[in-house]
Amino acid sequence: MIGMSSSWLATKGYNIRSSVEKIFDLDFDLVELGAAHKYEPKAMQIVKLLKKQHPDKKFTVHTLFPPLEEFFMFNIADTKAFDKNIRALKTLFQVGKIVDAEVIGIHGGYKRELEWGESHFGFTKFKFGEKIDDSEARRNVERVLEVALSLAEKNGIKLCVETDAAGGEDGCMV
Repeated sequence: MIGMSSSWLATKGYNIRSSVEKIFDLDFDLVELGAAHKYEPKAMQIVKLLKKQHPDKKFTVHTLFPPLEEFFMFNIADTKAFDKNIRALKTLFQVGKIVDAEVIGIHGGYKRELEWGESHFGFTKFKFGEKIDDSEARRNVERVLEVALSLAEKNGIKLCVETDAAGGEDGCMV
């Protein structure tokens, strides 16, 4: 099955509801609820309504959905982001349960702190900051993944950890 991420339409100014509706209008049967949307205070209600209106459609959910009021850089290797990462994961799986997602995807951990970078085509690329000690980064990744796997098992949803070699050795995923 081929689907489309709502993030692409979010970068074009579409809100959650209109991006999902547009994707279904394009005859896709699967939507990845993506992280590029602006904050919407009623995002959970919108998601419930979309699932109710489209019970035959499939959804996956991607890191930091629903959009946060105060955005942060999701990095499961970073000690400073640990508590925010866990809160984000719990919300991510709540959404996954609502839409009956088969898969939830998150980014793996970078061995460097992440900072805001340039925007390209509506997506903000991050840049690498201070190095995180390898053993600390690995410990953090293991702790976050333990929680994520527990949530996945509890909710009957598969967990996907995306990898990205674009950062090279300095920013490689753990």
